[in-house]
Amino acid sequence: MLYDADVFRAFIEMVGMLALPQEVLSRPGMAERIMKVAADHDVFAVPGPSRADVLGILSYQDAAPGGYRDQRDGHRGQRGGRPA
Repeated sequence: MLYDADVFRAFIEMVGMLALPQEVLSRPGMAERIMKVAADHDVFAVPGPSRADVLGILSYQDAAPGGYRDQRDGHRGQRGGRPA
């Protein structure tokens, strides 16, 4: 996707629901082109926290006794809403 304009356009067609994956992959040479581009480049790591990191953060907040500490003003609040 990041390295080939035709593969990128094919991806956008599928994500934008303009064409079914079967349609895109059945185009002459498209599947081979995707495989070649994938073989020639390393896997792209999406920036940001991993799923494990996000789950760890969420489980830490759930484990905090009495709710959460509001970082903006230091007031203690209840889970699921603003401090009273």
